[in-house]
Amino acid sequence: MVHVESPTTTTTRAVVSAAYAAASNSDMAAILEILDPDVVLHEPASLPNAGVHRGLQNVLRALAYVFEDFDMSRLTVDELIVDGERAVGLVNLTLRGREIQSSVAEVWRVRGGRVVEIRPYYFDTAAILGPIIWSWR
Repeated sequence: MVHVESPTTTTTRAVVSAAYAAASNSDMAAILEILDPDVVLHEPASLPNAGVHRGLQNVLRALAYVFEDFDMSRLTVDELIVDGERAVGLVNLTLRGREIQSSVAEVWRVRGGRVVEIRPYYFDTAAILGPIIWSWR
């Protein structure tokens, strides 16, 4: 039996793949095209940019810290699991100027061809927290 993806799954896969490609190239113009104006980003309570960030401008402010602290050119996507409007990306990030890596599972929701929600789950925030705090001072 051959599995055929639904159109929603195909769109979600394309949008999230494009988001990772844009992020790895630090292409903010492409990221702006992918994010819905009402996008919501949930950052873990253990990080300095913790909280629920609602709306494009607030999400971009929260993401600025990520782009500042991580070498996005070294972003790797180990796996992308997609079903309907939901996707989970298993990725690795490397702190800028350091060989400290962080594995992250990112849950995405795509609606109408745009990202409406991102919820990252960092494997070990303690490993990255010290260097990040010092870089934000």
